[in-house]
Amino acid sequence: MRVREILTCVVGVLALAGVCPAGVITPTAPVGTVRADNATYPVEFELDTESGLWGFNFFQETAGYRISFTGMVDPDPSIGYGLAVTDFGAPSSFGFTIASPIVAVPAPTEVVASIDGGLNDVTGNGISITPTLADADGDGFAELQIASAGLPLENSGADVGLAASFGPGPAGAQYVYGPYATPIQAGPVNGPYTTLQLDVGFMLSGSGDIAALTGFTAIAEDGGIVPEPSTWVLGICGLAALGAAKLRRRHKN
Repeated sequence: MRVREILTCVVGVLALAGVCPAGVITPTAPVGTVRADNATYPVEFELDTESGLWGFNFFQETAGYRISFTGMVDPDPSIGYGLAVTDFGAPSSFGFTIASPIVAVPAPTEVVASIDGGLNDVTGNGISITPTLADADGDGFAELQIASAGLPLENSGADVGLAASFGPGPAGAQYVYGPYATPIQAGPVNGPYTTLQLDVGFMLSGSGDIAALTGFTAIAEDGGIVPEPSTWVLGICGLAALGAAKLRRRHKN
């Protein structure tokens, strides 16, 4: 039985009973933080009891930047997200970390990952996005998005997202970022794994430049069925719409 079905059954029984019997433990939530320059913000997760997925919607705006971050975590396990940042001033660094307890995945494993999006050069003076994470998979390239499994954490080999730069052009010019993706491939050989972690880190060029990214990673038993990234994109769009509605209501109050 998949973890989402187990969670749904447990929550349903508790709801009918109206109590929490001894020994029944609420599913453990993922943990996450968003980084912007020298600031770190916590991310709050909410469990959808019907699907067993953890969703999140984060928004932060300062004089230097605006961040919108939404997505889903599946303990089965997968992580998908949408991230949009506006860099108002000097070049700024952005990133996040999400770590989630997962259904134990025995070796051998399969992994997959993707990232794509768009860049908007608002002032027309050029735009660049540069990874700030170390080359975790040892391929000689620094990537924006790094996936790990553990504990202890071990790089999954599904790292994606190279640097991109575009010279001066028309104000408001838009450029495609990616898509970058790994095929379904052999993952870490140790295990079993009880944690899936996703890290993203990059420098954006400032002057009002905008980066909008959608990313995904998953790990499964060898020969397992890996969720399609397109499914996550649709779900993320739905979460983003809900988050936007919440923000509108908040501004009206």
